Amino acid sequence: MNKAGLKIGGFVLLIIGVFILIGNSIPQIRSDPPRSLNQEDFQKLSLEERIAKGKGIFGTGGERCSQCHIVASGTPGRCPDLEGMSPRAEARAKERSAQTGKRYSGEEYLLESLIEPAAYLVKGYSPLMPEVYKPPLDLSEYDIRAVVTYLESLGGQPALSKTELKPEWTKAITEAKSSSKEAIRGDIGNGKNIFLNRMRCVACHQISVDGNKVGGILGPDLSRVGDIRGQDSLRSIIINPPGDIMPKHFKENLTEQELNDLVVFLMSLRG
Repeated sequence: MNKAGLKIGGFVLLIIGVFILIGNSIPQIRSDPPRSLNQEDFQKLSLEERIAKGKGIFGTGGERCSQCHIVASGTPGRCPDLEGMSPRAEARAKERSAQTGKRYSGEEYLLESLIEPAAYLVKGYSPLMPEVYKPPLDLSEYDIRAVVTYLESLGGQPALSKTELKPEWTKAITEAKSSSKEAIRGDIGNGKNIFLNRMRCVACHQISVDGNKVGGILGPDLSRVGDIRGQDSLRSIIINPPGDIMPKHFKENLTEQELNDLVVFLMSLRG
């Protein structure tokens, strides 16, 4: 190689090196979910840090809780707007106290809303909210407490949490964390056919097909249900649907494998 070639080659290497240096100096953006909090981590956090951690877990731009809820004036549609949640939680707590005969604080109401969301539904909304300690959200007890602290900061001033979880809640969270169930196996194509044609779920639920929304609006939009619910939750809803609208004949009309196919298809519906 002549001197001119060597000079050109050296110059190219120099330019490549400069671009690598510049690239490595730019902060990298990651979308990893926050690491789950344990008791020791949580107790070390100040009130302000708990609020910030809860906000991070809640998510923005369609991540985690923000897939269904907004924190701004207006109506998001399928799930309540959480703007000014603190005083609203206190009002809901009074309603729950009157219903159950047991005293509820705003914090206890919010804990119940995340851990046992079907216990009390806001009028006009479907039972779409998952148990947040189960997959795919998979929040720890202290993740949940941080989210509650953040929600209490919306329109109010939270205090450091001292509320004990109900024994059945603690047991459910512990069992969910220790569960090692394998993902079910199914045929997504057959599940899609069951959803669209055989069982006509699409008559009430919307999904995205080739980038276009199809289906009815009587039931919840399932276009991103795989981001919201885990396989056990979906199976339970199909077999034992909550409320009066969803048909209760799926268990009798689907084999075990067909049920698996339908669940696997629904799990594939993601943002």
